[in-house]
Amino acid sequence: MEFTVEFEHRESVSTVVLSAPRNLKDVAIAMERLRSWAAVRGVPAAGAAFLRLTGDGECNVHLPLAAEASPHPETRIDSETVPAADAAVVREIRFGQMLAVRDALQEALGETDAAVVEFRSVNADFFSGDLALFLTKAAPAAPLTVRVEDSRLGGASSGGVAPVRVVTVARQHGTGGEGVAEAVATRLGMRLVDYEVFNRAAEEAGLSPGTIKEAVVYKGRFSRLLDQLARTAGTNPEGWMTPVSLRTEPIFTSVDYRQFVEDAIRDLAEQGDVLILGHGAQLLLADRPDTFRVLITGGEPARVARAKASGLSEEAAVRSIHEADQERVEYFREFYREGWLDPASYDLVVNTDRISVEDAATLVLSAIEHQNNAAVEPTAT
Repeated sequence: MEFTVEFEHRESVSTVVLSAPRNLKDVAIAMERLRSWAAVRGVPAAGAAFLRLTGDGECNVHLPLAAEASPHPETRIDSETVPAADAAVVREIRFGQMLAVRDALQEALGETDAAVVEFRSVNADFFSGDLALFLTKAAPAAPLTVRVEDSRLGGASSGGVAPVRVVTVARQHGTGGEGVAEAVATRLGMRLVDYEVFNRAAEEAGLSPGTIKEAVVYKGRFSRLLDQLARTAGTNPEGWMTPVSLRTEPIFTSVDYRQFVEDAIRDLAEQGDVLILGHGAQLLLADRPDTFRVLITGGEPARVARAKASGLSEEAAVRSIHEADQERVEYFREFYREGWLDPASYDLVVNTDRISVEDAATLVLSAIEHQNNAAVEPTAT
């Protein structure tokens, strides 16, 4: 992918600053802490918060102030004057693309690894923004573009692989896919997020479907949602045999809510160490080489037998499976224009007709281990 580079001069600004891990949740929390601190002390902000990278995994969150301030040391908030400088700027990149674009800029401009890099949000939540590399020498006179390989941007690549940080699991009702997801997440130490967990977390974070429209405009509420997701317990496995009726859910009936869920899924993927069950995550995250996508499938007789084992009658078991399949086929056809059961949408398809849930989980874990090994071991030539 090619990026256009602009050059501009940025003036000196007084800020308060707080260190944070370089992920969307912690950055948003730090930003809100700085805003709250300034509001309590009656010091008006002089602009939007911005980030300065201090390492591949850390950053400083800065809030410009209209007047100088001296925070108490116990707050862990510092004051800092950011000096004026010329900068090379790339507009509207995603949060997760910062390091790759930074490296490309440094190489193109001959700047060192110690060059200062700044990221300014374009939508108040740092999901995307403008990246600036501050220059130590005169800016080039000619226009400049830089190219970054798609694989380094979290995009698709020809044969490129990356260590697995995100797993998506889609499943047909009655295949035991929920149990597979739970076992894989447990073995990998990942958070398991399914539809019920997401809905409960959104509700407890004050993000009901009726307020989502506002939340889409100001996505800073993601920090509350993600914090709640981290504290929300998983769904009771007994409830997994009753499929969610999508036609009555806001993800089907509300464009705003569906967009919010999709953005939150991308946000969860940026943080990593998460297994997402359902939600169409296999399509939303298809361009991320660090994501491993699994489909758990099976024939109708075996699926009906599992549903009956949970206490349903033969008729009710057959009906629940047919209705769940039909709703998901319609959902993916209407909103993604792709087939739910298309094997090309997955890295691994597992049929559980003749193997147990435990063995299916072992197969998934083995495939993930293979990708992790391929990501760190050079290919023989």
